[in-house]
Amino acid sequence: MCGRYWIAPEEDNLEYAEILRALEHTDEQTDWPSGLIVPTLPAPVITKAGIKLMRFGMKKEFLPKILINARSETIIQKPMFKKMFDQDQRCLLPASSFYEPSPDKKGRKFLIKSRRMLYMAGLFDQSEGLPQFVIITQDADEVVSPFHHRMPLLLYSEELQKIWLGEERLAAELLHLKTGASLLEDSAI
Repeated sequence: MCGRYWIAPEEDNLEYAEILRALEHTDEQTDWPSGLIVPTLPAPVITKAGIKLMRFGMKKEFLPKILINARSETIIQKPMFKKMFDQDQRCLLPASSFYEPSPDKKGRKFLIKSRRMLYMAGLFDQSEGLPQFVIITQDADEVVSPFHHRMPLLLYSEELQKIWLGEERLAAELLHLKTGASLLEDSAI
């Protein structure tokens, strides 16, 4: 389950610097998050309407703890997630890498070999206060599976990202997309 991810500081990542420039035009906050992103922290999120600052994890009265992930296989069946999916509350979470626990208890870091930003699919809720988001997970591919059984749903191409944000029918098909493991590499933390 994806509970931590990393965003390189803007001076180390041009793509993230562009995201932050866009975010500056939409929000009054000036201290943009980078580094390790964990549940309850704010992070930049890309939505159909633009880039917004949201809190990682959803806390609802009926949930015993903060929800940080949603399984791609059951999003359409679960009423809370289906509502978000159907109401264009799909989002992209830009990251430099994501982390998964590993049997050696040290964890593993996964990133794109080319060192470009990766974009994780997510859902957000804006019903109360600062909007909140969850990361959509799927069965792990051959790069991640030796270390963990789940991984984020990664949308590598700009075309897939646009479909996720704006095309409900086609976005549902992406829930079954198997990511391109050949684009990922891993390393010990």
